This record gives sequence, C-alpha cells and structure tokens, in this order.
Amino acid sequence: MSYRSLPDVDPLFVHGEIARQLQAIDPHDYGSPQHQATIEVGEPFVVPPLLSQRDTALENTLLTVLHQNTSGGIPFTTDGCQFARAGIASIVCGPGDLDQAHQPNESIRREAFEQGTDVILSVVHQLCGAAKRH
Repeated sequence: MSYRSLPDVDPLFVHGEIARQLQAIDPHDYGSPQHQATIEVGEPFVVPPLLSQRDTALENTLLTVLHQNTSGGIPFTTDGCQFARAGIASIVCGPGDLDQAHQPNESIRREAFEQGTDVILSVVHQLCGAAKRH
C-alpha cells in the first residue's frame, strides 16, 4: 500500500492509524475456528513531501516559457523532495500531458519530448541573463 501525505501532515499518522485499526480486527477464521489470520504491518518507507515555494523566479520563468498562467501539485512523488531536504528549490515539470503520466501504457508525443531541451535551455538562459545579452 502507498499513499502520499500532504506537506503539513505527519506522514506516519496514516500508517499508525492503519496499524491501530488492524490490531483491533478479530483474526479467527469463521470457516475453520482452529486457524487464525496473521496480520503484519511493516515499517513504512517515508518519502518527504515537496512543498515548493511559489512565485519564485524559476516558477515565473518556467510559466513564461511554457505560455502558462498557473501551476499546481502532482499526485506522485519525485526526487524533488530529496533536493528540497538538501535546501535546493525544486519544481516538477515534464513533457507531455499529466493525465497520461504514470498510467498503464503511458505515452508521450514525440514533439513534446523533443521540445524538452528547448524549454530547459530557454529557462536557463532567461534566469542567467543570457537572453538579455543577445
């Protein structure tokens, strides 16, 4: 089982609640009274949430390059949370449509994939001032 906690919520709360409720279950087998079920709850693997700062130069530049007005959250985890723990601001951005991502038979349009390098270079150039020198 996996779940994603919200940024300001203890990620172990849900795990603890599930373990508590499982302990309250009567484990005997009604069809075979001499048998009992075994319920084991292992230690959770916790991935810290990614709570990116909003309205940063990176976010604003990325939105400009992508011709977008808003950004939002994602329903999955990334390595961004590990960067955030190290003090490195992160924004998750990728080619293609989010509704296609992390689905069975996921796919990405070739042109969306090929535009990725140009998007990254445009953001870097704008943030580093290279676009102003031309």
